[in-house]
Amino acid sequence: MPKVDYSQIEEMDFSPIDEAVYDAVLTDWELKEGDKGPYYNTEFTLDESAEEYKNRKVWTIMSLAPKALWRFKRDMTRLGADPEDMAPESDVDTDQIIARNVGASCRLKIVQEAYEANDGETKVRNNIKEVMAAELPF
Repeated sequence: MPKVDYSQIEEMDFSPIDEAVYDAVLTDWELKEGDKGPYYNTEFTLDESAEEYKNRKVWTIMSLAPKALWRFKRDMTRLGADPEDMAPESDVDTDQIIARNVGASCRLKIVQEAYEANDGETKVRNNIKEVMAAELPF
């Protein structure tokens, strides 16, 4: 049985953050397959301007389903992707588009929403309502 060093564990806080617009950076993504098609589970990290929430991670899903593709295009463009890469005649795939934008700064409109947990209890979680270009004012 392996022994582990628990002294290096960082405390993780998953409590909802306040509703606001935060400066953030796209830090990671993973392509997954869903019932309605592929999607990206995207991770953003709030920057130092978020003060008490600095370095907190927030996630959103960017669907590649035909009816939701407009949002992927909008969000990637706001992160700095070249719209020509998403033109119908482009041969650039979506993995390339999102990978090129890891590290891109943006603003996130984050809200709180209630949901029913597996145990039947109503809880509150964050939802990224909108990804905005970094230079947009509040």
